[in-house]
Amino acid sequence: MPFEVKLTIYIVVSVFVIGLLAVWFFYTPLRKRKFRRFPKEAFYKSVRKVADNGDFYLVNNVKFDMGGGSIVTIDHLLGGDKFLYVIMDHYFEGAINAKAEDFYWIYYLKDHKQTLKKEIHSPLIETKNIVNRLSMMSGLPVNFLVGIVLINSDCFVNRFQNVEGQVQLVPDNMLSEIITSYEKKEVEEFNPDDLHRVIHEIHDLSEKTKQNEQ
Repeated sequence: MPFEVKLTIYIVVSVFVIGLLAVWFFYTPLRKRKFRRFPKEAFYKSVRKVADNGDFYLVNNVKFDMGGGSIVTIDHLLGGDKFLYVIMDHYFEGAINAKAEDFYWIYYLKDHKQTLKKEIHSPLIETKNIVNRLSMMSGLPVNFLVGIVLINSDCFVNRFQNVEGQVQLVPDNMLSEIITSYEKKEVEEFNPDDLHRVIHEIHDLSEKTKQNEQ
């Protein structure tokens, strides 16, 4: 093989390897920076990908009346073949000390060069209340509803074990795996017509709530 050909192959391979290393080195910090600036968009892309891959219904930003004048927004309502997933987005810049049964968590918030320690309401319990209310309003048995608190994957969480049948704490990069595990459960699938009806009824209810807020 002529020297010129060897040199060309060497240069091409070197450039390719350097390019791969550059992508590997810069991808994580760039993704983290974009997630920090546009968390809602990043969470939406994660949920949208799961919806497209599974051919699931997806309704975003569902306004929901909790009663007593309290209005909440369900970030994503994902209709699978076997479960309806109630997904709430939560971006944490730092770390959380979370326990499933606690009403309050400890949030270690990064603020410039210091870390602030603050107490926050448990998103799991807040989401559980939303799931229960949605079950009552829609007529769907609560065991067909899966509450998910979706967090950014670079958030540090203490050793946390999700409890079967309870609201799940899920990093965004694990969402597809969690949904797949639920959809593989040996339970009866939704009747497609019934699911379509429930999704549209919830959507219509959300639109009415939005109109009443104006």
